[in-house]
Amino acid sequence: MKGKEDLGTNPFITVLRSSFERLNKFVSEREATLLVPSAVSISGVHITQVLVESHIIQPTHIPGSFINLSGQGLEVRDGAVHTSFGFKEHRVCRILQEEGVYEYGHNYKILIIDVPVTGSFSGVANQSGSKDPQRSSGQIAPELADFETSADEAAAALQDWFELCPEVETDLHAKLGRLKRTYILVSGLEYDFAQRLSEICSLVVSKLCEHPRLEWASHTQFNRSIVVNAVEHHIFNGVYPKLWRHLTTSLWPREKVLQSRLALFPSSSALLEQFSLDPIKSAANLDSAADKLGEMAAERLPHNKLQIIRSVCQLIHRAIEDAAKKKASQQKSGGGRVEVTGDDLQALLAVCVHRSRLSLTHILAHAYHVDIFLSTAPAHSSVRLEEAAYYFTSFSSALMFFWTAAGGAGSRDAEGGGLGGVLRDKEM
Repeated sequence: MKGKEDLGTNPFITVLRSSFERLNKFVSEREATLLVPSAVSISGVHITQVLVESHIIQPTHIPGSFINLSGQGLEVRDGAVHTSFGFKEHRVCRILQEEGVYEYGHNYKILIIDVPVTGSFSGVANQSGSKDPQRSSGQIAPELADFETSADEAAAALQDWFELCPEVETDLHAKLGRLKRTYILVSGLEYDFAQRLSEICSLVVSKLCEHPRLEWASHTQFNRSIVVNAVEHHIFNGVYPKLWRHLTTSLWPREKVLQSRLALFPSSSALLEQFSLDPIKSAANLDSAADKLGEMAAERLPHNKLQIIRSVCQLIHRAIEDAAKKKASQQKSGGGRVEVTGDDLQALLAVCVHRSRLSLTHILAHAYHVDIFLSTAPAHSSVRLEEAAYYFTSFSSALMFFWTAAGGAGSRDAEGGGLGGVLRDKEM
């Protein structure tokens, strides 16, 4: 058959055999039928346990009618698989080829279909080889983006885990709802609120990791820290309106003081004069870093804000390297490695803060939001999180520079415990 699907390289089959061994054995031992989406249709799509279970079908007493492990109905007729009851939408999946497989001492059937029976899928080529605009992921469901990290992958799969164990989701939302209704946020007690969130997160993670329907033991793509990350995203997103409203309101007097101190420096050049930077670092182009920092204004999650700070610091390092290469080129010398100290990073972060001041009118609230998250993170922090936390310390120091720039109350606040002292001290 022209264009025959290679089962050995199909990502659906690969994930089934490597990550869901119990389900793979179930298909063979029950001699069920396995629907396998074509490789091109699931390119870039995250293959979850829910997706796999929806493609394992068994016959009913009605000829041509099947039911999958999610309890949804399907019909196999006229060279296609038709979704029926239980699905959010009707979908017709063309059968491209049929294969017989012998595994674990049993025979079972595989039907290769042009698109998955549920969930998102990538553009599918028709017989002419061009993509069919009517069959794209955007037409079917909210698409799952390409995942850059396993943490993003886990976050996207969280709803799938909740579908497998809905009682965990129900309990989580009940606890969050009760906390939002009964907990009164008071200035200085935000870290206690974060600790409550951390306790809820730990409880949910334990329930997910120990749930019999989730194959964590054989699922090589995930580990506990990634589950923690996914649940944290869900929880912090759920309490964002309450927490952010409190932070912006309670910190607004301090935000105005900080903005007035930022305004003491009419330009980046005037600000750079306050630091002892060598000519290469002073010449670094910080446009990209400042623009990146400005993106924090649109973020809801402290995780994403922390990642932005990390990216800004990396862009600063890159800008310094580019400035060093440019100078070496002008002098026709080989150039050497440029050392970037903590003081250098703090100074250039201060410049980025100054350039982003118009878009980041709640910059102290953003900083406190991240600090609250980090206060509960050490117990399960990864190397990447620890690295980002180091960058956040540099970012906090940059903010403290402006807070102490005019002396007076700012200096007293600095003695009260750095950025945390500024945020908790009631004196201006």
